[in-house]
Amino acid sequence: DMALWLPRSAQEALAAIGPNDSGALSGMRRLAFRLERSCKASLKTLERSGNAVQGLSFGEFSELQRELEQAVLFNEGAKPGDDETMAAGPGFQRDSVAEKELEHLISSGLYGPFPEPAAPVSLKVEGGPKAAMDGSLKLIGRELLEVNRLLDGALLSEPALTDVVRKEVIELFSTSGKRLRPALVLLVARALGAPTEKLQRVASLAASIEVLHCASLVHDDILDASELRRGVPTSHMRLGERQATLVGDFLFATASCLVAELGSMSVVLLISKVVADFGRGELAQNAVRFEAVAYSLEDYLAKSFYKTASLLAAACQAAAVLSGVAPDSKEAGACYRFGAYIGLAFQVVDDVLDFTSTEEELGKPALADLKEGNLSAPVLFAAQTELGSHGGKALGSAHRRELVMCLERRLSEDGDLERVMALVAEADGVAQSKSLARNFADLAVAELAALPEGEARRGLCIFAEFVVARTY
Repeated sequence: DMALWLPRSAQEALAAIGPNDSGALSGMRRLAFRLERSCKASLKTLERSGNAVQGLSFGEFSELQRELEQAVLFNEGAKPGDDETMAAGPGFQRDSVAEKELEHLISSGLYGPFPEPAAPVSLKVEGGPKAAMDGSLKLIGRELLEVNRLLDGALLSEPALTDVVRKEVIELFSTSGKRLRPALVLLVARALGAPTEKLQRVASLAASIEVLHCASLVHDDILDASELRRGVPTSHMRLGERQATLVGDFLFATASCLVAELGSMSVVLLISKVVADFGRGELAQNAVRFEAVAYSLEDYLAKSFYKTASLLAAACQAAAVLSGVAPDSKEAGACYRFGAYIGLAFQVVDDVLDFTSTEEELGKPALADLKEGNLSAPVLFAAQTELGSHGGKALGSAHRRELVMCLERRLSEDGDLERVMALVAEADGVAQSKSLARNFADLAVAELAALPEGEARRGLCIFAEFVVARTY
């Protein structure tokens, strides 16, 4: 029933478009018709085989679908008919309400109102910010060991059907990297007082988040033609684009399985939105290469949310849910916003480092994004016609036109890159970007007021400070 109903419904959806003889629509009609014909032929073959075919009837499937929707939309453990509030908010939905919430998050960082600065968390310890961060991670040392066990490349690659994919997954996870995302997930759970048995599930979530992040990097490197990451050749440079794409697909599937095995429909829904956001962010980025006039700071931050911050926001809220917090509670919402603000700060700092660090420090070519036309905060601040609340200096109209012209011709003339760098420096674009990152970090820390006081909450404050103080 289901196999026949789906292509027929597709044909009905096309019919609703009305008279249209475009080649694209004709192709879609042919595809739906061929799919229905193929399903009929396959079903007839099954009937003739004489083997008993067992499954759900369409009515049984509809009932199952209704029950699943209720499990997702209502709080964990709620029964249909209970007076439970549906799990709502930007983490669970992508609608006009969620868009408004995202606009508010972005506007808060750009224009305020800014929270009163919290008591500063000192990172001035022997060894610098990294040492301070390492100290806070001792709170979750046992759980991080479990995450590292789950992220063993040999273990992750077992389901792979080809040696190429298996060997590449082992290679990708042979070094631990920064593993900041798993640490953030575990700190959130610890701050919410998750008991040991719940922390084990959170560790599995943390591992899935890292796998999902790695999958997105493999695909990003292909799209951006990046040759290096962390100082070593990227997957597509080692394998070619086709094989590297399959590796990324395998990691996306692996992450999805890890999330599904957690047994929480709320967490599945949260993470599923992130996967869609990756695509949305990549499309937004590729549509505006070298565009400094129509592409605003708001557009840049929205793209940054979809490509980077969405994952951290969903991961923090999912950690709250697995810790026993209701999906639509004040604490869960605060965790989502904390992750979103941290993610935006992280991306802005990344873009600053692209301007201020060397290839050796970055593990990849400096100014790579600018050369590819992916304009970030320092350039967009310089291109503004008016100053905001982040200091800086407005370029004169002649210099601003010069900046736009260099970008419009895609840095194709000798000296264009150096001139853009000089104009960004003249406008204090890097300093303004650092101020923006600081605002997002302060907003993130303000959200922690909804969490219980304790060492883990302080660890999250240190995490926020580390994001804006880091140099790698």
